[in-house]
Amino acid sequence: MIADPHPCTLHIQIRQTFRLRPLPSERFYTIQQLCGLWDLKPQTIYNYLWRLKKSGSPPELGQIRTRRLPGKSGRASPFRRALYIRADYARTIAEAFLEKNIPS
Repeated sequence: MIADPHPCTLHIQIRQTFRLRPLPSERFYTIQQLCGLWDLKPQTIYNYLWRLKKSGSPPELGQIRTRRLPGKSGRASPFRRALYIRADYARTIAEAFLEKNIPS
């Protein structure tokens, strides 16, 4: 052990931690965007979502989000909602209904 040359010296170590807001790692699609990508009507996509929910493959927490849209007064209306579907669940929908294997 090496003796400290100045026995009355105080050693301070400061540790800083920066916490940033988490960035979304997945892309979210609206029903209208999926209609444009897949060339389908909105009701068809809603039917696909309903069928997946009833078949035992409901979305996990965070895969589907709803957001209230502003009404005529400018405040969020409980009747106008936008549905956002995460990319991995959109892939599940595409695999289940759009990419069906056709036996030859």
